[in-house]
Amino acid sequence: MIDTVTLWLETKDALGVKFLGDAREQVSLETGEVSVFGSYKNFRVHCNSSGISLRGSLSKYELGDNLQRLTRGKVQMAIERLCDETLLNWKRAKVYRLDVGTCLVVKQPCSTYLKGLGELPRYQRSEQGENGLLYTTSTKALSFYDKIKEVRRKQERLPSAFEGLNVLRYEIQFRNRLKDVFRVSEILAETLYNETFYIQALSLWRDSYFAIHKQSKLKFNPKMLVGLNVKKLESSLAAIALKELGEREVLAMIQEARKGGLLTKIQAKRLKAKVRELATLPAIIEPSEAMLELDSKVKQAVQFYR
Repeated sequence: MIDTVTLWLETKDALGVKFLGDAREQVSLETGEVSVFGSYKNFRVHCNSSGISLRGSLSKYELGDNLQRLTRGKVQMAIERLCDETLLNWKRAKVYRLDVGTCLVVKQPCSTYLKGLGELPRYQRSEQGENGLLYTTSTKALSFYDKIKEVRRKQERLPSAFEGLNVLRYEIQFRNRLKDVFRVSEILAETLYNETFYIQALSLWRDSYFAIHKQSKLKFNPKMLVGLNVKKLESSLAAIALKELGEREVLAMIQEARKGGLLTKIQAKRLKAKVRELATLPAIIEPSEAMLELDSKVKQAVQFYR
């Protein structure tokens, strides 16, 4: 489940490494400092007099692609292999970015599941065409996309086992301030395959998914007639209208009114809270089959931590 990383290894020998491909040198006109940029396998590498920065997918490095799952044991194998091949102790490198994700084989086209994913509190939601969805904050991002279409767009090799399948990629990207997110003093490359840390990373991946409001379908529940009063009837009818208009559309309308000065911050907050309350009324709403399936796939993905 560990995928893309950015590692920084302090070493005085950085400018003398021999493993770089496509190496090019750059000298700062202001400071005279020499930097070397290049690549190693699928990693981008930057060297200066203080150390080496390496960024890329551990999964692609170890397995050849990130359609397959990089388990905790394989993360360790990847780091140890990197040490052996470059003759550098990458286990002690500091981690400045970390992506945790996996590919979920689903029954329906990926666009069906993307449409069912609604708002996520404190995140900015943005659709990436029909085949992608992104939630962002200043430190993290949640990304959902059709993995098969991405592979074909990039003209990468598609393993035969995935031919003809619907594959939804879900990953969480910890882009900065990792120490604050994981509440530790430092995160090293060898930390990535520490059992406690690995479980914490996968748990954050799972819990972030379940914090997303899901789009549900209307259903009439005869039991709602029992003890029905005027207030409950009003709420039920308001929820039906909300589903017809679309939860995201109504929330966007409130946000626009707030930006235009038509609503105060407190008014907008209360209205948004009411919309979300109506959107989850159990009396008339049930999860779609697609969302129930996706919930199950996410739960299954974190059952085995090794």
